[in-house]
Amino acid sequence: QQAKDASVFGILVGTMSLAQYAEVLDHLRNIIAASGRKSYTFLMGKINPQKLANFPAIDAYVLVACPMNSLLDSREFYQPVVTPLEVEIALGLREWPAESYALDFGSLSLDADLDALRDSGAASDDDAPHF
Repeated sequence: QQAKDASVFGILVGTMSLAQYAEVLDHLRNIIAASGRKSYTFLMGKINPQKLANFPAIDAYVLVACPMNSLLDSREFYQPVVTPLEVEIALGLREWPAESYALDFGSLSLDADLDALRDSGAASDDDAPHF
């Protein structure tokens, strides 16, 4: 829910090279911008609450890292840290997966229709309840 309401995203890129990380980074920047929100990119080694607390303007972070490092205990962090898949769900590009939850980049909608996202973001009612 917090990622759905976020107006500023921090994109955290792990320092280990990953296949498709550049495409995923571009994809995240594009879908966040198309939804009328801002993003900032951070290159970090080990992610911890103290490092992220230095950026209070960020409403939610999205972690671009290998699947083994993609799930963090978010209770320790001041802002939510989500996966790229969860950002797509929060921005309305896809529904919550019914069968399985995938952490690999191959499951992302890298060819998403950004015009549809722009149109849906422009027509959204900020005062409408989110469920």
